[in-house]
Amino acid sequence: MNEGSIQFIPHGETKGPMAGGRIENGIYQLAADAGPSAGQHVVRIAGKRKSGRKIQVPPDEYSPEGAVVEEMVDAVPARYGENSDLIRDIASPSTEINFELESQ
Repeated sequence: MNEGSIQFIPHGETKGPMAGGRIENGIYQLAADAGPSAGQHVVRIAGKRKSGRKIQVPPDEYSPEGAVVEEMVDAVPARYGENSDLIRDIASPSTEINFELESQ
């Protein structure tokens, strides 16, 4: 996945705000003062990709006749999204955290 978003949500005893940002060209960067706090975090990763199919969308204020557009589908398995089971223990300050996602 080249484009998307990543979120770090405090988990268990971990305190602090949620942190996150955009994924661009397969890479994400968070400023040190905006990154996740130390401790356990649920990690959510989201992104879309083109399916290769065209779909008809209904009319709206921008396209009164409707339009045919490229269909976008989830590029990341659901287990890394809204119901993520991906938990990481973050050391502070962390300089690099990589993720290898499985397609199933």
